[in-house]
Amino acid sequence: MDHYASRLRALKPQGRPVIVAAISGPADRIGITYEDGHPVPTSSCPGAATAEPALRIRQLVDSFGEHGQFTPICSRDFGPALQHLGDLIRVNLGPQCLEAPVLTEDGAIACDQGDRLGPDGTAVCEQSCLDRAACSVVETRGRGTAAKTEVLIDRCAPELFSDPSRTACGDRCPCWRLVRDEACADDGGAPHALEILREADPPPATDATVRCLAAQPAWDSAAITALPRCQSPASLPSSPPAPGSLQR
Repeated sequence: MDHYASRLRALKPQGRPVIVAAISGPADRIGITYEDGHPVPTSSCPGAATAEPALRIRQLVDSFGEHGQFTPICSRDFGPALQHLGDLIRVNLGPQCLEAPVLTEDGAIACDQGDRLGPDGTAVCEQSCLDRAACSVVETRGRGTAAKTEVLIDRCAPELFSDPSRTACGDRCPCWRLVRDEACADDGGAPHALEILREADPPPATDATVRCLAAQPAWDSAAITALPRCQSPASLPSSPPAPGSLQR
């Protein structure tokens, strides 16, 4: 099965995890009967006539280690298996980190109070303004179908930007927000992630395009400390630094 595992891993760039899941006949209970003198595997599920032991499938799934999930088909409820698969995908996708510092419309660095930026964290964000980030989020629903539509996702209420533990967006669902995420800081970019809050799962074949006004200097560069951070518009320089464009 190494050939198939290698082909699957080659579908993504090196370092990106490949998740393989299967719901099939258990491979730990193997029985053999004979029909016309030929050996035939019996069902590996009690009471199920067609659940033959999936030895090769199990070997393939196990070769992916923690990124492989094998669930016996004997269960009458596949909900837990699918929930576990969803959690596995979500964990491996990780947060949607911002790869560059995001600006507000008036040219200030969008940051959270207490954020440290510049070499060795020499500068400190003294006031939160993540809710003023100049971003737009467009959701495409039904991609690849004749019913494809594009929907502009609204910005969440300001209080949801300051507290990542609050996820109830009420009548503003779905909405987007930026929140501090230490996992993003580990990647060397801005320590913030973009989240889309919802009351229910998105429709099938849905993805989102994010565009933000972005600063040229990196979050941990000396140049970033010269840019304004969460100041009032009246105190900003008349000619803000020329921003780049961050798209995901």
